Amino acid sequence: MSKWIAWLPAVICLVVIFGFSAQSGSVSNHLSGELTHEIAANTNVMSQTTGRNMIELNLIVRKMAHFALYLSLGMAVMSALADTGMSRKRAFFAGISICILSAFSDELHQSFVPGRDARWQDVLIDSSGAAAGLVLYQLWKAVKCYRKSMKRVSDETSF
Repeated sequence: MSKWIAWLPAVICLVVIFGFSAQSGSVSNHLSGELTHEIAANTNVMSQTTGRNMIELNLIVRKMAHFALYLSLGMAVMSALADTGMSRKRAFFAGISICILSAFSDELHQSFVPGRDARWQDVLIDSSGAAAGLVLYQLWKAVKCYRKSMKRVSDETSF
């Protein structure tokens, strides 16, 4: 695969993250509020949910979105770095560096968007999601390699 094409999923993730970060505070709150309401309604939490609980649930939804977006970014970056031929350890550190810089720049960007602000806690959540994505990608590759080697052993021992 072309090295440029290998980076396409990471670029798409960054564009999506930028798009969400560019939303004004009111638009972002409305979107996450609708999702929170759907989650509450479809998990039978609605009857037990007060206004304060909905605010807390909305905060959880928003932070989980941060984590999930950066988990996806971490996996995409690790996939692209895997094509470079660098060692797993070096690729992990390069990947986490790329993702942390992205998280910082995302929060900086948000500080200029009306109704939004930069939070160091979000950088930590984003970085944790990215690290999880990097690790998950490496685990997936290790399992894939293990299965391939087990199939090869099985094929060699069958008559």
